[in-house]
Amino acid sequence: MATPPKLPRFLYKILPSTIELPSTIPPSFTLPRTSLDIDSGFIHFSTSAQVPYVLNRFFAGPEHSNVWLVKIDYADLEHDGNVKWEEAGSNKTLFAHLYDGEVKGSKVVEARKVEMRITWDESLQGLADEGWLLD
Repeated sequence: MATPPKLPRFLYKILPSTIELPSTIPPSFTLPRTSLDIDSGFIHFSTSAQVPYVLNRFFAGPEHSNVWLVKIDYADLEHDGNVKWEEAGSNKTLFAHLYDGEVKGSKVVEARKVEMRITWDESLQGLADEGWLLD
């Protein structure tokens, strides 16, 4: 199992906006799994640098003009679960996958609903500028 040269402070879970999340996520709340998570047998995460790639690849259609971007404390997640860094995508980038675990609200730093403007890159720029979207 490979690991990135520098582990991130945060990971991000992208959820379709059709999933209902409470405005403030209580510690006991369990984040729902996407159909991709269920089919894969693990929960998919992205680093801040990977979020635009994942949005452009999996959330490019008009039915995905809004998503939840959930910021998760990586150290807490790794402590309680089986996080593996595995190659994915055409460029074999290392992505974090959580096996045999779930994401409780206590691991969530914050969740934001993000609306696609012209492109996802443009939509994420504001989050990057304010320092919310970072590793």
